[in-house]
Amino acid sequence: MVTRRAVQATCLAVTLMLSRVPSIEAAEHAPDYANIDRYVQSQVDANHFPGVALAVVERASLAHAQGFGHDSQGQQVTAQTPFMIGSNSKSFTALAVMQLVDAGAVALDTPVQSYVPEFRVADTAASAQITVRQLLNQTSGIPATAAGDMLLEFQDASLQQGLAALSAVQLHAPPGTAYEYANANYMLLGMVVEAVTQEPYATYVQHHILEPLEMRHTHLESGSAVGYRFWFGVPVADPMAYTSDVASVPTGGVVSTADDMSHYLAMYLDNGQYAGTRIVSANAIAEMQRGVSDVTFSEGDRIVRLAYGMGWATGDIGGIPAVYHTGGSPQFSSWMVLIPSEQRAFITLTNANNWIPGPGLSSTELIPKGVMLLTAGETPEQGTSLPSMYTWIDVVAAALAVVLTWSLVRRVRHPADRLGGRLHAALTVAPLTWELGLPIAVWLGFPHLYEVHSWTHIMTYTPDLGLVAIVAATILLLTGVVRSAQLVHEPRLLSGGVRMAAPRTVAAHPS
Repeated sequence: MVTRRAVQATCLAVTLMLSRVPSIEAAEHAPDYANIDRYVQSQVDANHFPGVALAVVERASLAHAQGFGHDSQGQQVTAQTPFMIGSNSKSFTALAVMQLVDAGAVALDTPVQSYVPEFRVADTAASAQITVRQLLNQTSGIPATAAGDMLLEFQDASLQQGLAALSAVQLHAPPGTAYEYANANYMLLGMVVEAVTQEPYATYVQHHILEPLEMRHTHLESGSAVGYRFWFGVPVADPMAYTSDVASVPTGGVVSTADDMSHYLAMYLDNGQYAGTRIVSANAIAEMQRGVSDVTFSEGDRIVRLAYGMGWATGDIGGIPAVYHTGGSPQFSSWMVLIPSEQRAFITLTNANNWIPGPGLSSTELIPKGVMLLTAGETPEQGTSLPSMYTWIDVVAAALAVVLTWSLVRRVRHPADRLGGRLHAALTVAPLTWELGLPIAVWLGFPHLYEVHSWTHIMTYTPDLGLVAIVAATILLLTGVVRSAQLVHEPRLLSGGVRMAAPRTVAAHPS
């Protein structure tokens, strides 16, 4: 909810678009599931992922499911192991809204205030113009940063508190004119569901989605799902407890299993039906998957394009038209892909995540990319493993700490050597500008590498990188403070003053 224009949207598109185009014969190739399992296991081993689950659906039936590695209790991962699915939860919220559209209880082009009268952003006129459809299509104009910490870190805040946080938000664009992936849009849709049905969002989803789909191990609270965060390349179990009534749940709070998610994907392949039960209309499914918000990214030497619909995006994956979405939380990563032309779908679930800023740097993306290629009879591309990536990060972090600490110690122990002596004052002031200015730049600028632009977000998703930045900036700032104190104590050094050595006493000798 990881995400950049938006961490989640970047993850959604950039890493799935593949340069090679398989032949028609390859697209019709029956998947070699033994080979796919070997590939996934190799990625688990190479990247030190604790656990991964995979499910593949063929023609609305589960064709293959497998678990790899272990959960936080050391138990073997199976198709019944719970994982947070992150922003893939948005499709559940979209599905709930479209069920209400089918029932005539919600109209897509009706303003949100018709259902949630207390909804406000800073622009009163725009508040009355935002529609349900715009929330679903991520074209409301609400920015990705709106209520960011509250929604991305699963803070203990209610939907009403989330709603209140939007009252001071400035829109980034007039409603309906531009795409921007914002969790707040789907939080508001959760409130629409509650307002129309007069029951909690989680209760509605349980009765109208999970039970008809026989998703018996799926729920909208953290439960026993415990994932891992990477600390300098080492996965560390990190529980993140939340209940079904927090504001984040409609945007990313579903906890499910590979087996249960196969039921969910089968329903989409069967145009809204599961095991003979109609969950939602075929027209609603088509509307959810109809991409209307065009998004374009540059990734290396290629251009990536997708179109966002309602909790799903559409685009070419390796030359094959697909409908897909991704999900991420601080401790989990998930990818779900529908390939309607092949009547095939799959989901990968990982109980760890790494959110190193920069497109294509998340190693959890390697598995779904590889599975996608293998199901099409192609060969997976090779990427940089997480340990290799973290080796460089660890080396740079260690070198930075040594150099900055050495500089600070030198400053404290040898002030005259460093304060100028015969050097011009400019050579004394220049390092001071660096030592005081860079920490300020780090404090203000580093969060802008992340979607929500906050230190809370950094320390939740990449605490190791955040710690490196804080420690480095602190040491550099201390060096600048010491230098400043020394300049104040001996101001003549600013003008290039030189310490004069005391005259030596020469003993007199008789001639």
